[in-house]
Amino acid sequence: MVRASCYRGIMRRSRSAALFLFLLLVVSGAGPASAAKQHRRLALPNTGPVVLVYHGIGPRRRFWVTPQQLSGDIKYLRDRQYHFVTLAQFAAYEENGLPLPQRSVLLTFDDGVQSVYQYALPITRKFEVPAVAFIIGRRLGLPGYMTPGQVKDLWQSGLWAIEAHTYDMHSYRPGQLGFAADLVNPLPGQTAAQFALEIQQDVEAEANTFKAIGLPQPTAFAFPFGIYGPEAVAVMHQTYPLLFDSTPELAAPHMVVIGRVDATTDPLGVLLSRYVPTR
Repeated sequence: MVRASCYRGIMRRSRSAALFLFLLLVVSGAGPASAAKQHRRLALPNTGPVVLVYHGIGPRRRFWVTPQQLSGDIKYLRDRQYHFVTLAQFAAYEENGLPLPQRSVLLTFDDGVQSVYQYALPITRKFEVPAVAFIIGRRLGLPGYMTPGQVKDLWQSGLWAIEAHTYDMHSYRPGQLGFAADLVNPLPGQTAAQFALEIQQDVEAEANTFKAIGLPQPTAFAFPFGIYGPEAVAVMHQTYPLLFDSTPELAAPHMVVIGRVDATTDPLGVLLSRYVPTR
């Protein structure tokens, strides 16, 4: 299993070179632990934008925030002169190095649960801030998840980008390292090539879902649970210009996988004090 904690040291290099170095660290004798140690040695100060990740909105529980907390977070950021950026603006920064204002923030929401439509959409409309929803295509219309029509309404609001969170690979499976996320390692007896093909087929199914709804094809992908293996990075890198995980760090141009700060664990001011330098 590879946790995406080995990228800070290579994040300022070209994305193709960084991807090669990552795969070399993983598949060589170094292994994940050595890769992480190498990453820490190479770590550089970072004052880039912060990407926040939320999941559900409703009664407080793990990975969920209340509507009042989400509203409070946005107000907190606005009162402190943070600039809410769109995914397109963030992509121009990430892919081409185009500058963003100091204290820029990108709001993201994983899984495509129904409460995003019920609560997060009205809140973002109230504050007129952009956001990104990463959806699991296979779960649209299931209890607790948005319907295809609601996803399209979200996109048609003009504030939301709709992006990919797998079609049907957001779960755990038995593998070489015990139970791990679908995108971490092959099933027992499955070759790396077969695993890569399975991932590619899932990518195609997600693309077909977007086409059926009438959405633009996704250009960004968030890894479920924030963990993945080298095959998944290689396949997703060929399809999506932007890859996100759940490593708590600030962004920088040309990152292979972009970290995000989980906004559901602690008060936002406490979280930001850990990652955002005082200006």
